[in-house]
Amino acid sequence: MKKSVIILLASGALAVGYVAMQSHVNQLVDDKLQTQFALAAGDSGLQFDYADASANVFNGNIVVNGLTVADPEGVAAFSIDEIVLIGYEEDKISEFTQINVQGFTLSDAIKADNIDAPKALLDAHYNFGTSLAYDAQTGYSRLKMDLVAQGLTGLNFDMELNNSTPLMEVSFEMQKAQDASTLTVEEQLQMQTKIVEAMQQLAPKSLQLNVENKGKLAQLLDEQLAVAGLDQASFENMLQMQLAQAPLPQAAKEGVMAFAQGKEQLSLSVSLPENMDIESLSQQAMMLAGQPEELAKLLNLEVQGK
Repeated sequence: MKKSVIILLASGALAVGYVAMQSHVNQLVDDKLQTQFALAAGDSGLQFDYADASANVFNGNIVVNGLTVADPEGVAAFSIDEIVLIGYEEDKISEFTQINVQGFTLSDAIKADNIDAPKALLDAHYNFGTSLAYDAQTGYSRLKMDLVAQGLTGLNFDMELNNSTPLMEVSFEMQKAQDASTLTVEEQLQMQTKIVEAMQQLAPKSLQLNVENKGKLAQLLDEQLAVAGLDQASFENMLQMQLAQAPLPQAAKEGVMAFAQGKEQLSLSVSLPENMDIESLSQQAMMLAGQPEELAKLLNLEVQGK
């Protein structure tokens, strides 16, 4: 038999094997989703449906397309074009997990029930992404979240933590317990206590928050001022009076005012002392109550706007 024929047959066998494996994995994902949605429906009464789901056999990424959620009466609430889950590992704490949500939109029924909300926000298409990186050896973790209302605004959140192992472990323990069976009230209370204790051991490292104009944010804010019966000058005067009473350092007040005037970007950053847990940080913050400039120094607080 010629080598070219052997290579062709081998390639064909590999392709068939891959297709069969991919089909099997997709079925497992579909079965798992059906189970999870059934549990969620039982707890909330919501109805879930989706067009298809698949998993990449090489990198483990899970993709769900065309998800729709309806209330118990079957009235549509919202829909999502695509959900991508990256890095999730069911049997251990993942070193990196990411969820990307594309094309979140509210249904007409929800919009009709919320006519007092800004129409631009109700009509917007939203993209959302969140990721959690974790190093088991050091206890370091980093949580990032990004939300974009297309054509309106974007929100970015980035937080670093040390000593996060206790919280990661109890969260994983809680997840496994919920997957295995329904927790009793007593077990739920015990888990909640463990979570609180683990959170108290966290050592916040840094935090960054950013709000940015992605098109019509200024127009949206101006419209809301008009609804409240305010023009720009009146709003600025009111904000100035409120900031004068706020326990913020002068630089932070100036940053907030700059954003109120420009409506383009507002950013906040905090950098905390190394390995200071939440309890110790709270105690020091209480000692500096009424001293906003000193508290800002402790937190390395920076607020900028434009």
